[in-house]
Amino acid sequence: MNKGTIFVVVLVLAAVCSVLLVSRCDNEENVVRQLSTSVVPSDGGTVSPSNGLFEGTVTLIATPNEYYEFVEWGGAASGNSNPLKVKMNSDKQIVARFAKKNYELQNSSSNGGTVEPSNGVFEAGTQVKITAVPDSGYGFDYWGGDASGTTNPVSILMDRDKTVTAQFVKVYSLTTSCSPDNCGTISPESGIYKAGTTVEITATPLFPYCPKNWIGADDNNAFPGKVTMNNDASVTLECCECAMEGEQTASGAVSKDALGRWGDIVSIPIQLNQFDWVQGELYWQTPNTPNTPIRTYIQDPLGNTLKDFGSNKQANFTFMAQNDGRHNIVLQNNSIWYADYHLTYTICICTK
Repeated sequence: MNKGTIFVVVLVLAAVCSVLLVSRCDNEENVVRQLSTSVVPSDGGTVSPSNGLFEGTVTLIATPNEYYEFVEWGGAASGNSNPLKVKMNSDKQIVARFAKKNYELQNSSSNGGTVEPSNGVFEAGTQVKITAVPDSGYGFDYWGGDASGTTNPVSILMDRDKTVTAQFVKVYSLTTSCSPDNCGTISPESGIYKAGTTVEITATPLFPYCPKNWIGADDNNAFPGKVTMNNDASVTLECCECAMEGEQTASGAVSKDALGRWGDIVSIPIQLNQFDWVQGELYWQTPNTPNTPIRTYIQDPLGNTLKDFGSNKQANFTFMAQNDGRHNIVLQNNSIWYADYHLTYTICICTK
């Protein structure tokens, strides 16, 4: 065989091998292969498609769940490209790795206090409790930045980087007292207030005392009183004893009204000055029926009901006039029967 013939044979064999190799490769790429995926951690996210039979090339997409981010591929894949094209030239198991996001919290405060914790880095989804700690002589006022309101401590959800500011304000203390000690009560008894706050203070004397004046209020003769909190304040209610007058009586009957209808109303007037006391007793006699519904109540000069004794046949009462003018003890017979009443009362005059 000459050299030319040998060369031709070699070329033919090479061509045949090349055709066979290409055919084999094409067949391998078109074979159906098994794909399976997993995620780490299990609640970090999803992969689509997650598994199945594929030929050729498949595109994988890693989708993180809330508060997570995609990190990298593992198993039969690598890198952090997302989406990822995978050539299915064999069965493949691929892992998608996720991690919790981290967010930064920065806290600050105005003069007068601090914030705990001051700063920090927290996993996404974490609830962080933030506490405002005022210095002596200061009080927490409100939150700013990514927090709001006046609740202290406050909880912040870390779903992004956040900044929180605590605002503090100068505060002063209010204390109150009575002179003599047992003459009544004051509302509020005490408290801590922001600088510049005007606090209304109300006196409720106990019988037989009446309010005389304040010591330490903005206007010592005004009732209710007021205190402007520009410093620590101490306010005293000075009381004096009222002067008892002689006992007075009133008697009569309550039956039908002027038109002969049932439901007669009798008003017994008592003229009082502010802070005068009245003590008394009222009782009914109903000869015809023991269950006659007689209502008794006391009204101030403005028509407000100070006390309502309902349908009781006997009522003992003590009250202080809050306004100058005529007060009325009102007797109302809600039946067709008449009823006798007898009232005794004593006025104790406030002599401040």
